[in-house]
Amino acid sequence: MSYPRLTLLLSLTVCAVTHAAAENMFMVDQAWLRANLARDDVVVVDTREPEAFAAGHIEGAVSLPVAATYSQEARTDLLAPISVIKELLRETGIRNEDHLVLYDDGDFDDAARVFWVFEVYGHRRISILNDGFDAWAAQTGPTTRQARPRKRSSYLPSVNPRRLATKRSTQIATQSDEVVLIDARSEAEYLGLQSIAARRGHIPSARNIPATGLIAGTRTQFRSLAELGRMFDDIPRNKQVITYCNKGQYAAMAYFTLRSLGYDVAAYDGSWYEWGNDHSLPIEREH
Repeated sequence: MSYPRLTLLLSLTVCAVTHAAAENMFMVDQAWLRANLARDDVVVVDTREPEAFAAGHIEGAVSLPVAATYSQEARTDLLAPISVIKELLRETGIRNEDHLVLYDDGDFDDAARVFWVFEVYGHRRISILNDGFDAWAAQTGPTTRQARPRKRSSYLPSVNPRRLATKRSTQIATQSDEVVLIDARSEAEYLGLQSIAARRGHIPSARNIPATGLIAGTRTQFRSLAELGRMFDDIPRNKQVITYCNKGQYAAMAYFTLRSLGYDVAAYDGSWYEWGNDHSLPIEREH
């Protein structure tokens, strides 16, 4: 084989590996984002409220507040329909092929929720910045108050039903040995000592792994994959997992963690707010 041809093959292999790595890169750090911020296919997405975005954001970021991903009907815990998400993404200029890097203030509940929304609607290349905006700004990352002009896109979402659990599918899961339910609320809520709904307790068969424990002591970074893996070590890899919380954000944090660890997972958007207020559904309660 000639050297030019060998060089070309090696180059193509490196590009293919790099692209595959980008598609599976659930978490990126500040160093990676600084090195890739100028790439045309990397779009930084600010999931905070519009007022926070206007006060200052990562240079080049587009605003996609988490509140816009919820249904605007009375049931604000549910996922917005595909027609709403399609228009939202087209307005922001996001394209199907873009690698999205999401961030919030550092608590990760907003960024994780938007991550889950993108996965439900079929986007393939999504990462979360493992530092919030405050940490980025504190380390003199480039910030601005100017919104980046973006050309309207022709984004086409497609639903991935394996990433979304409904009240019905969750009810079926309580009777299945092939599905594990994770309650990402606090221990007090799980035990039935507190509740935002009419009833107290948890969905039958659910295990309690509070999402707040997924964050390191600095509260601006997730724990390492090794630490997170130990937290979910007793959940078999061949089981499907459904996460829930109160209204979907902590469930999304658990969802993101499990996806990072390689699990087949869905999040139940109605969560306890829906389940706990439906007196026809079974519950378990420790107190």
